[in-house]
Amino acid sequence: MLRHTYGTYTLSALRKSTVFQGEPLLYVRDRMGHSDVQTTAIYLHLINQLDAQIVLARMKTKWTCCSPMVARTRSRWGVIDGPCQGLQG
Repeated sequence: MLRHTYGTYTLSALRKSTVFQGEPLLYVRDRMGHSDVQTTAIYLHLINQLDAQIVLARMKTKWTCCSPMVARTRSRWGVIDGPCQGLQG
């Protein structure tokens, strides 16, 4: 488990890095000791899945909790808390 965490975290960090010069996938492949880059690409797939889940979760939270319509409805029932606090329709 720690090995997979290291691979996923390192690949993600290197992809976002502005100072790293080189190919993150090849760097992680060498560090993990993989003979085939396709094995390392599994970590890339996991990162893409996690990124997509984060985007969807943020969109869902923003849509359901912060839309003016939801804020008005919550306000009508006297519930003004969390992300909708302070929103007035």
